[in-house]
Amino acid sequence: MTIRKYKLQARTHLKGKALRSFRLDIITAAVSVLSAATGLLINDSYPGMKAVFLQCLLLLISILFTGAFRQGMATWQFRAASGRSPKPVHILYWFNPRRAFHAMKLYTVLQVYKAIWYIALVFPGAMILYAVVRWNHMIGELKIILLLYAIGAACVAVGTICAAIITQKYALCGIILAQNPTMAIKNAAADSQEFMTGHCGKLLLLKLSFIPHFLCCITVLPIAYILPYYRQTVNAMLTQINSKPVL
Repeated sequence: MTIRKYKLQARTHLKGKALRSFRLDIITAAVSVLSAATGLLINDSYPGMKAVFLQCLLLLISILFTGAFRQGMATWQFRAASGRSPKPVHILYWFNPRRAFHAMKLYTVLQVYKAIWYIALVFPGAMILYAVVRWNHMIGELKIILLLYAIGAACVAVGTICAAIITQKYALCGIILAQNPTMAIKNAAADSQEFMTGHCGKLLLLKLSFIPHFLCCITVLPIAYILPYYRQTVNAMLTQINSKPVL
């Protein structure tokens, strides 16, 4: 299926649901802002270790909520992409403490995996650029300095592109966990890598095709449509890759 067909399928599934999906994103953002503001108030109101303890507790609660909400949103959007009717109960299902902790582990592990790939592939080029900036006075000749700059910049660019493609292999973890909420994180990641073999580049191209859409979002109103449209298009492709039904 082409990128245009995925977008058409997403628009069809989003009829009458775009603003409702965007409201869920607003709730997540509001919780994050509220947690940050509460943390600042705690820092001003409580001395020493008590403030540190309360901030750590608040951070844990915020991460748990965000993990549960993100997994609930993934389930909601995948059900819509598969043509089934999504309901609030599919989001609330993940707010059971045990499931929320499991979802939090998934998204934390995924961020760590992605960070490792970006560091491994981008860091060498970044170090070349840093070395040139730091010791260019010792190199002296302008042509050599420019050549080293070009090599460093090329390494950073190629590393970033490669990392962006490779990290797409984890894109299906959300739907796999939605299908089997008790599955171990490493098994979900392994299954995602297996399903995404041969699809990572195409998924990245689909995501990049939305850059003009986001650049046109000058006000909140178009974002309220573009953000759900983007996510639903990505989910339409992922749902086709993994054709198993979503709980």
